[in-house]
Amino acid sequence: NNDDSNELRVVWVWTDPPASPFSSRTLVNDLDLKVLSPSTFPRTVFGNSGMKDIGRPKFDDETDELNNVEVVNLRLKAPEPSATVEVEGYAVNVGVNQEFSLVAVLPRDATFIDSECTL
Repeated sequence: NNDDSNELRVVWVWTDPPASPFSSRTLVNDLDLKVLSPSTFPRTVFGNSGMKDIGRPKFDDETDELNNVEVVNLRLKAPEPSATVEVEGYAVNVGVNQEFSLVAVLPRDATFIDSECTL
């Protein structure tokens, strides 16, 4: 079925500070995007999960610890086609104010209820 009418797409991007030249990791602030939905399995989908197998979220709790761009594509199902988008500051190592952008493409006939952002 190619009907995208119940697909939720969320993109989370943040400006990461430069890593130390001697660091083995280039991601300084590790933030995690997750989408929770009672109508899907798994109920929690993390950003960039399923990137190895496009279109299929992983069935575990792996988060992306390498990238400052995270994406979730999720097909919501009846009877409860709802979702909650959360971002967790897993490791905010530099700075107290984190610049970011969050874009959500809602399913057809969806209603946006509320927004709150805390890191």
